[in-house]
Amino acid sequence: ALADASRATVAARHWRDNPGLAEAITLTVLASRDPAAEAISLQEAINIWQERGCRPEEAATRVVAAHLGASIPHLDAHLADQILRGYGVDIGSRRVAGPLGVLVRSAPTVSIQTLGVFRVIRDGVPIPNTAWQSKKARDLLKILIARRRPTPRDQLMELLWPRVGPAVAGNRLSVLLSTVRDVLQPQPIGEPPLDTSDGAVSLNRARISVDVEDFLAHATTALEADRSREPNATARLKAAVAVHTGDFLEDDPYQEWASMLAEEVRAIYIALLRTLSQRLRDAGDTDAVVQYTLRLLERDRYDEDAHHSLVGVLIDAGRLGEARRHYRNYVRQMAEIDVQPSPLSEMTPRRLIAG
Repeated sequence: ALADASRATVAARHWRDNPGLAEAITLTVLASRDPAAEAISLQEAINIWQERGCRPEEAATRVVAAHLGASIPHLDAHLADQILRGYGVDIGSRRVAGPLGVLVRSAPTVSIQTLGVFRVIRDGVPIPNTAWQSKKARDLLKILIARRRPTPRDQLMELLWPRVGPAVAGNRLSVLLSTVRDVLQPQPIGEPPLDTSDGAVSLNRARISVDVEDFLAHATTALEADRSREPNATARLKAAVAVHTGDFLEDDPYQEWASMLAEEVRAIYIALLRTLSQRLRDAGDTDAVVQYTLRLLERDRYDEDAHHSLVGVLIDAGRLGEARRHYRNYVRQMAEIDVQPSPLSEMTPRRLIAG
């Protein structure tokens, strides 16, 4: 397959067949011994599709490059996925063909949802709680996700059994690790789901996808696109917000090992909403501003700037009844924390107010 793809690349360059060249480059990368190492070549394929205005093909190549970890700026796989779905392409379907078909068949078979309700999905099917044998096994997996780096075994033992001696805790940890492996990979074929080298434990991200990591990656690229004033920054921000489906491990709000990542996710989500709302206000999209500002106030009902923005944009749009209703809500919220609310006249143009 690699030899055929390489010959196709040479022929396409010779005949200046740019669409054929883009396809051949992508297939050459996927057929190589180390696709991740060759993934940077996909930049040329992306540029070809972009120059020709072929949005589905460009999006598909971006998804492939992102999956392989290519060091190409602003890939935004989530936005590319949305574009493909708009054309009726479901990249998660095993029926998808071409480079995406190769990608799907080599994709991680386990996905973990941590934003909102915790769920582990293997081969498209949620794993029932009974499969874990004990809550501690699920807790171990959650800790590995929350730590985001290899965690020494002794730290895991302390987190799971703080009052148990090291010998007993060590045996218990070995049992839990075995349980987690068996649940994530019932048939030990290919790479294991856990890396337990050098006295530390971590998830094998080549075998497991985790939604919180996807969210943080999308959010980082979206906020950077805003700072760089890229033309598609608004679309990137919307795509990043869409990935956020809830608080990190909201079923475990009081676990210390989850709190730092939970706060990071919350802060970044608020930054996305704030940035997106401002962009939409600058664009004059009142309905969208209201939608995203209300989401922001769901996260922090005492955010005075958000209240001001919401009331102000409604007044600017002439929606005075809504503006007054939200202003009254703002006054109530400020009263709860003994803060003097700004008068409505400070939020409005002079054409408003009497009553």
